[in-house]
Amino acid sequence: MATIFVVLVVLTASFGLMATAVAGLEEPEEYEYPDDFSEAPDEEDYMDIIQNILNEEEERLEVTNVYDLQALSADDFEPMTEGVNIVLKDDIDASYTEEWHDGEGFYPIMQDDSPLEINFDGQGYTIEDLYIDSEETYVGLFQQLENSSVENLNIQNAEIHGEGSIHGTLAAETRSTDISTVAVTDSEITGFPGAGGLVGGDFEGESGDATTIHNVLIDADVHGVTQNGEDGYAAGVMGDGNAASEISDVMVKGSITGVGVAGVITYAYGDEADISNTVVTSELVEEDGDNNGSGAFAVVMNDEVSITDSYYDINATGTDVADDNEGGEVENVEGFETADLQGDEAENNLDALDFEDTWTTLTDDYVYLDSHIDSESESESSGTSSPIPSYDETMIWVFAGVTVAIVAMLSIVTLVARKL
Repeated sequence: MATIFVVLVVLTASFGLMATAVAGLEEPEEYEYPDDFSEAPDEEDYMDIIQNILNEEEERLEVTNVYDLQALSADDFEPMTEGVNIVLKDDIDASYTEEWHDGEGFYPIMQDDSPLEINFDGQGYTIEDLYIDSEETYVGLFQQLENSSVENLNIQNAEIHGEGSIHGTLAAETRSTDISTVAVTDSEITGFPGAGGLVGGDFEGESGDATTIHNVLIDADVHGVTQNGEDGYAAGVMGDGNAASEISDVMVKGSITGVGVAGVITYAYGDEADISNTVVTSELVEEDGDNNGSGAFAVVMNDEVSITDSYYDINATGTDVADDNEGGEVENVEGFETADLQGDEAENNLDALDFEDTWTTLTDDYVYLDSHIDSESESESSGTSSPIPSYDETMIWVFAGVTVAIVAMLSIVTLVARKL
């Protein structure tokens, strides 16, 4: 009898332990995503979505769909201005955004008109078919970035339109920000009065540090619209360069249209700004206007700007290095016929580029950056699984652990009973 009593006590305690463990792991309430994303998320739901994508263990936000991306504009979410870490966990289908917000599309990510301070890692994934048609001052995926970093991101088939002041695919404005291994492809950016294929403008931040742009591919149509008597300007990389930007290992393709047009920066007035190891093959289309001009790298560059070890297609650009060089340094910069920038011959002609680790040649095509070859397959394999176990996974481990504990206790009771 005593033995049976002991067994009953042990079993009761064991099942009590299991019940306590299960109760403690009650499945958390999650934001319920719709079956499709044809309707924009309600702004009042942004913080619920933020809580859903917050990985507290890794101290980061994990974005897996276009609702997650839009929710980054949640009001008063202070981490967005304090250096929050954000990662993409999958390719983002943003094709629904063309119908959002009465035709305005995706709202540029912002935080109460303050520059964002973020570390954004795309992990090789792609944001595809993003649509923005905004009258905000700053128009782009992000409005303003300061003391931030963006890396390993592809933006494909984006359509960005605006009538504000500064327009760029990735960001309207950057200050002291590092951008690396980013590609903008098959995209269209139209802005009044100016636009940049990557960023709209670069301005000196509080730290005074330069914005660095490295290992970037731009293959886009960029159009600076002229209206209300104001000339439109456009550039492949950056609309305005007013700070000490450092641009290196950049490939610029597509077409650029405006009164003032350039392959890299329209008006380069930065303090000790530097462009190096860059190749420009864009078609430059110069429109009539009061201040028209075109340059393969800049419309105007001051005496603090240097362009070195870079090349351009004289057939496509139809112009020189800069329309107006006010004393800037130009060293080892050369224009070539289209054929000389393609195939194996390009490696001999563009001898300042690193063809061992950074650049590569393609048959019957322009040179290319190694990291941007076959970006589709790269995006399929470069993501990592979530470090947070799911509720179901956790329950399996709980039941397994409690079962082992019960078996162990029963074994002990059996041994005790035999001795008695």
